[in-house]
Amino acid sequence: SSVRRPPIALANRLLLNLNLNLNLNSPFTSDTKAPSSPTSAQLLTLSTAQQIKGDIPAAISLANRALTQQRTEKYDPHAIADTSLFLGKLFQLEQRYQDAETSFTEARTIHQHLPPAHRLPTTPRSEYTALSLIAHAQKKQNRIDDAERSYLAALKGLEECVGWEDG
Repeated sequence: SSVRRPPIALANRLLLNLNLNLNLNSPFTSDTKAPSSPTSAQLLTLSTAQQIKGDIPAAISLANRALTQQRTEKYDPHAIADTSLFLGKLFQLEQRYQDAETSFTEARTIHQHLPPAHRLPTTPRSEYTALSLIAHAQKKQNRIDDAERSYLAALKGLEECVGWEDG
């Protein structure tokens, strides 16, 4: 039977394993002496572990590194949009609502401008979900009129692409 560990213990174990495997504390690996560079996925995993531990500034730093790396890797707009949303949520945890709004706007813009070949069935929903997150950031900045417009547009868009029945 497996032992159930609390999330912090799991996060610490994950960070230790990733740091050892990626050798993040040293720019060189022991066997190749070449600079080691974690992938954006590994950076996001580390960022999530830092978030679980409660070290939001470290999580933001790692997510920013991942986003920068994603922009230079093989272009994957969905990954960039997802990372922008994640980063925006981290900014919200730090009450950095302008930064959060910027991240959410980037994600929404990516979804809006995807060429037809890159659009997924969930793309419209992702676009309007990002808009609802923008509205929340605007509300937290006391930009109530902007937030109301954004919320209403998000609701209308979600109703059109997802649909729902009241009751």
